[in-house]
Amino acid sequence: MNNGFFLSVEGLGGTGKSTLCNKIEQYCIDQGLPYIRTFEPGGTPAANFLRKLCREGIPDCEALTPMAEVMLFNAARAQHVETVIKPALAEGKVVICDRYLLSTMMYQGIAGGVSLYTIDKIHHDAIGLKPDCTIIMQGDPEVFARRILPAEKASDKFDSLQLATNERIQDYLDEVAKSGPEFFGVDAEQKPQLVYEQIEPLLERIHSVVKYCEKRHTASIKIPPAIRSSVLDRIVPGKVVFTGIKDT
Repeated sequence: MNNGFFLSVEGLGGTGKSTLCNKIEQYCIDQGLPYIRTFEPGGTPAANFLRKLCREGIPDCEALTPMAEVMLFNAARAQHVETVIKPALAEGKVVICDRYLLSTMMYQGIAGGVSLYTIDKIHHDAIGLKPDCTIIMQGDPEVFARRILPAEKASDKFDSLQLATNERIQDYLDEVAKSGPEFFGVDAEQKPQLVYEQIEPLLERIHSVVKYCEKRHTASIKIPPAIRSSVLDRIVPGKVVFTGIKDT
């Protein structure tokens, strides 16, 4: 069972994920919360190598198929989870992850055509761990595309997708944001501070959960089953009912 909290941030390029992760990291620092900041694809030297293969391709070789990318990204994720994320959670840390499973669903699933069921089953069988909460950046893909520098588009094929493809991806993300209490959608077209203010109630509840777990661990308090088995109650911006942790 995890003593920490696994928080991922997902969205198209240009949505401000990294900027929001910076602000979440600063919140943890200000509140004295133990944390790690990481990212996908990558997060370890071995996983970073696989990231490079998928995002930039292999010189003088044919392009990777979407299914080959799924397998490589899951290999990178398996390494990342076992060597970075799980140990941090076991130590009671907040894990702030810029991209995770949903990005594979977005780019290899919605854009690449691989079955979402297949991607989810591979993850379930090979890795298993999912975030306690995923923040989903929402808004107009055309607005987000204008934020990406030309050099970034030239070096990353996922940032250079056609607008119609990004619109399909955003439609998918918008549906996911409504699909369960573990997802938290925010209006990413706003200025960074206003985006951050939308998630402040969520961070306050995560703070409470992590501090509760610290107290429980120190005092050997038995955690109530209702809290142990909960993930998140329904959350909407500005109103957080309950945040819990889950067994993995």
